[in-house]
Amino acid sequence: MLEPQLQYTWQGLSLDDGQDNAGYVKFGHGSAQHVRAGFRLGSHNDMTFGEGTSSRDTLRDSAKHSVRELPVNWWVQPSVIRTFSSRGDMSMGTAAAGSNMTFSPSQNGTSLDLQAGLEARVRENITLGVQAGYAHSVSGNSAEGYNGQATLNVTF
Repeated sequence: MLEPQLQYTWQGLSLDDGQDNAGYVKFGHGSAQHVRAGFRLGSHNDMTFGEGTSSRDTLRDSAKHSVRELPVNWWVQPSVIRTFSSRGDMSMGTAAAGSNMTFSPSQNGTSLDLQAGLEARVRENITLGVQAGYAHSVSGNSAEGYNGQATLNVTF
């Protein structure tokens, strides 16, 4: 399966300000826009579980005898992500005069992103999945780092 992808995301963030006897922190409203272009390459099995093959009587209809029998899909997703219009301020300080500091971070820039994942149907109504990826900044202050996710889907 080869699936071209194009995605637009607007992200907004609003946090409450905070203060105590030692100082304060003020958060402005932050936002950013992202455009992701890439494709997804992988297998596309129908994930039908079929007849169970377990040798245990209580699991005979719902469990497989070995991992090789499980319906599995895999995928790889390379992308280019462009972040723009990123803004937001944070200021902090103490009661002392001149202690105020303001930060205006920007994440504008371009990243190369690679995601990969697997999903396996382990029972007729249970699917397990794992996903991992890495984003690498190639220009500006765009995001960079690793990510991962594990999923458990149960239908009833």
